[in-house]
Amino acid sequence: MNERRLTGDKIIITVAPTSNFQGKEANPALPYSSEEVAQNALLMHHIDLLPPDSLFSVLGRIGRVELEMAVQSMLLGGNCRIGFEDNVTYSRGRLAKNNAELVAKAVRVARELGREPATPAEVRQTLGIPPLKMNKNK
Repeated sequence: MNERRLTGDKIIITVAPTSNFQGKEANPALPYSSEEVAQNALLMHHIDLLPPDSLFSVLGRIGRVELEMAVQSMLLGGNCRIGFEDNVTYSRGRLAKNNAELVAKAVRVARELGREPATPAEVRQTLGIPPLKMNKNK
């Protein structure tokens, strides 16, 4: 978990751009589409503009590049959000069984990159949100 805490600072969220660049579909020999190259360059530029020690998250563009943008954020020291609200695809041609499957994949990748995902309680603490109160009568 990122040990920085909010103390009146702002969290900056960068969303990957979308457009209709020609890419791998037009030239399968390209290792990356021009759209992916542009997204990564723009993301790194946005992060370079942040004040030192800023907390940031990258929300993957809706659809197939959600995990790629999450990994890019992890590699650049940021956070990410994964889930059905943006994407229902687990991998090319395969729908995710549920939201938990998408989250588990992102958690596995984060751990392989040496990043331990924050727990919900840690996120609440970082964002200054009070702890969740559970109704014990249920």
